[in-house]
Amino acid sequence: MRGVPGTPQLPDEPHQSKTIDLMMMSSLAGRERTEDDFAQLFEDAGLRLHRIVPTPTVLSVVEAVSAA
Repeated sequence: MRGVPGTPQLPDEPHQSKTIDLMMMSSLAGRERTEDDFAQLFEDAGLRLHRIVPTPTVLSVVEAVSAA
């Protein structure tokens, strides 16, 4: 799975990532990012999104490499 499950496929399904969203919104300036969001963020930093590795948890490993 890539990204957070939800809109529009499963908007009302429970998922632990929604709890993480609430924690980030209430205590941090962070937010959930889509694959496209990461690609743009990395491009702006001179990097390239290489891959997203799912894990058995609600988190994934996002790997970037130099764009040069």
